[in-house]
Amino acid sequence: MRANLFFHIAFLFCSLSSINYAADNNFFIHQSTVMVDSTNTLEKIWEINFSDETTTDLLLSDNKIFITFTNGLIYCFDTKGKEKWVTEIIGNINNNSVHYKDLFLTVTDAGDLYSINANNGEILQVLGTGEDITTDLQLIDLPNPGYVSKGVIFGTASGNIYCYDIFSFELIWKANLSDKKISSTPLVLRDKIVFIDSKFSLFCVNYKSGALIWNYLSSSAEESPVIGFPFSSDKMVITLTAQNEILAVDQLSGKKIWITKSITKKPFTGLSFNQKEVFYFDEKGILVFINVKDGKESFKIDPGKKEISNYIFDSNFDLDIIAFSDNSVYKLSGDKKIEPLIRLDDTVTSIKVLSEKNFLIKTLNGTVTFFEIKS
Repeated sequence: MRANLFFHIAFLFCSLSSINYAADNNFFIHQSTVMVDSTNTLEKIWEINFSDETTTDLLLSDNKIFITFTNGLIYCFDTKGKEKWVTEIIGNINNNSVHYKDLFLTVTDAGDLYSINANNGEILQVLGTGEDITTDLQLIDLPNPGYVSKGVIFGTASGNIYCYDIFSFELIWKANLSDKKISSTPLVLRDKIVFIDSKFSLFCVNYKSGALIWNYLSSSAEESPVIGFPFSSDKMVITLTAQNEILAVDQLSGKKIWITKSITKKPFTGLSFNQKEVFYFDEKGILVFINVKDGKESFKIDPGKKEISNYIFDSNFDLDIIAFSDNSVYKLSGDKKIEPLIRLDDTVTSIKVLSEKNFLIKTLNGTVTFFEIKS
């Protein structure tokens, strides 16, 4: 659990230099150093430019980095930026994939589930569900007599959730939760899975059977994507309502524990969080932090980003990196300090923190950059 939960935000424009080109296809590698402040530098260790659109998260697993592209291309490379393999599937990829040992699984928008050899990119199995898939993939344990297998779960535009064995592609269970599309990444708890539909209704099912345990239904007549939710903290499931309220319900019963007032009038695209606090932009562009235990405001910070509508965030190893929709990137540190890092030329679509000093950033045009913070 993170020790420091207070942040302060600043801004910086940076220039890059020392570009070294590699001979591999359409990638090039940069090495560059930019000033962060008087005591730190941000060094570009390597960079790869794939020159294709990508909206999904980078996937890091077993010293491999996987990147999927909207056009169906999939790349795997190592943490030094060296390509291991590339393959192509038929269809568009706009949902996040999963990796387990020798298997990489991904889905197309049109409903095809692919199993790919994670070591060489060979396509092993393809399964057509017949429904548009509208959520990221998620892995769960499947208890079988004498051993534990793995299942992959996802939701569809028809309000169904599916669970397949990842090795055999056998259907384990299917459940219909809603007459609206399932829109959230599945949240896997110890023995439960939580989904949200596009009307912001919350559903909790048994992970062994898909049987409904509880639901928290929304009265909203409108539909909208639900990004960044739900997540769990302190035996609660925390989600967003159609009225832009943050809601916490009990994991066991689904009963409301607390709810905030409407938090913003801006187009709402998601929240980032750590284990003890949630933060969001209000209508004035102020970052507001609330305590997950009671939903009460803890403090506010003005990042000088009044016109910003959204951001993405990753936190690990006591390093927090945030990128705003104006392509500026910051390090969020303890004691309400914010350290500027860099402004990029393209929209950031994924951040992955690798250590206390290293992080990856991917942009919409397919550029992946490995950064190191030096002091």
